[in-house]
Amino acid sequence: MKILKLIILIILTIGCSKQSELPKNSNIVAKYIVFNNQISSKTIKNLDSISELKNSNEIISPFKLDKEFYDLEYAFILNSEGTLEKLHEYKYSEYNLYPKYEIVLDTIDRKNIGIGFKIKLNEEENQIIDGKDTIEILDIYPTEKLIRVNKPENKGRVTFYQYK
Repeated sequence: MKILKLIILIILTIGCSKQSELPKNSNIVAKYIVFNNQISSKTIKNLDSISELKNSNEIISPFKLDKEFYDLEYAFILNSEGTLEKLHEYKYSEYNLYPKYEIVLDTIDRKNIGIGFKIKLNEEENQIIDGKDTIEILDIYPTEKLIRVNKPENKGRVTFYQYK
């Protein structure tokens, strides 16, 4: 009986996991660097006004996903070739925010940001190639068209990629 319960638990865990396959011929259209839930829960002024994210063309405001809050820091909007079309900075000018929450200020070379900047899926569509980095996909959110990736060096932040 215990073995049966264990098998059912394993099947449910695997079946309920967010990881699923991307639709064939998907393209990355944006990269979002957001503050994690712990920080965003403090930086978003009215948490009650934030609703669950639904499929959107471009994320321009804080959002909620899987009951966690995410406040935007940067949005990199890509063209059809996967190169940078627009950069939006949301919190960069709020300098007091970074020391208050012990976040290292992420400096971007604005003069040279477009040089070598290209984001795409690998051929198997199971990893993201971001410049020279190959990044592991953690979760795929098909309804929201978002991919969460593993970037442990991004302390206090979460990186999402949006696909179409």
